[in-house]
Amino acid sequence: MASQLQLNLNKMNLEYQRCLVYSSSIINHTEYEDPLPYTPLEYIESTGTQYINTGYKPNGNSQYELEITNSTVNGVLFGAYNSGWDNGSGLYTNVGGGNNHWMHYWKNVDTYYKSKSDEVIVMNKDLLTINGSIIYAVGTKSFSVTQPLYIFAGNMGGKVEQPVKCRLHYFKISENDVLLHHFIPVIRKSDNVVCLYDFITDQFFTNAGSGVFTAGGVV
Repeated sequence: MASQLQLNLNKMNLEYQRCLVYSSSIINHTEYEDPLPYTPLEYIESTGTQYINTGYKPNGNSQYELEITNSTVNGVLFGAYNSGWDNGSGLYTNVGGGNNHWMHYWKNVDTYYKSKSDEVIVMNKDLLTINGSIIYAVGTKSFSVTQPLYIFAGNMGGKVEQPVKCRLHYFKISENDVLLHHFIPVIRKSDNVVCLYDFITDQFFTNAGSGVFTAGGVV
């Protein structure tokens, strides 16, 4: 609830800024220029070599929400681990081997969930919910990870682990219902780089891997 309210407030603020600039251009007979430093996209798509370093280090209170579509390659959707799958936090999809998701929350478990083409995923500490249905509950535990969380791949003790190919529509990170990051797909206007923009920190997060992200349609 808190994260959705924050998103709505951010959107209202951005639209308010646009209206002010647009109104000023009409009154003063000047050219209208969008004040946003980015162009929002429907999604960004990885090819299996790109990933985003969020800088966030997971713990037992970490919560995630994201929407993905068109996942076609086995790999880690997001994750950070100290030394192995049982020592961190994340989610792995095995598209070619039964279409199951493996959930990582201090231990590695096969959820036996058959992947869909469009998934809204909520990992609320130990509880995994996909498209509104509870999929698996691991059991809460206190832990911390020394490595920052990657999106589109896992961070296994500082090494990139199994990048995935999929489309990402948004990604949120919270702790105990306090929203810390809200990433949206964008094109950065200053250099036309396809990346993620974080509403909360007001920063761009660009590809830390090779190649480039594919841009979805402009919103």
